[in-house]
Amino acid sequence: MTSRSYFADFWLDSDEQLRKLGYCYTSSPSISVAERSQPHDGTIALEIIGNPVEKLHGIYWTTRKTTGEVTLRFRCREKLDEYPSDLGDHPMKGRAETIAVQGLQP
Repeated sequence: MTSRSYFADFWLDSDEQLRKLGYCYTSSPSISVAERSQPHDGTIALEIIGNPVEKLHGIYWTTRKTTGEVTLRFRCREKLDEYPSDLGDHPMKGRAETIAVQGLQP
């Protein structure tokens, strides 16, 4: 899956103690997931929590008529090249193997 943001903005209001980040994105699936994941656009609105920031929490909705809740926690300043093993199994673990068995490459 490849996603690209095409609009982003912060809502900052110290009187209301409001700190949010919102963005719109477009997402195109790779061939291996195209059967179960259609191209779509979406929007997310995240509350910025902590000072310094420790977490982002909010909701998203898409043109596929899906919605959900997202929580992102600060982990470290370094860029990670792999999914950290101490977080447990990756949410998509097992799905790639199922696709490969069906004759597609993950």
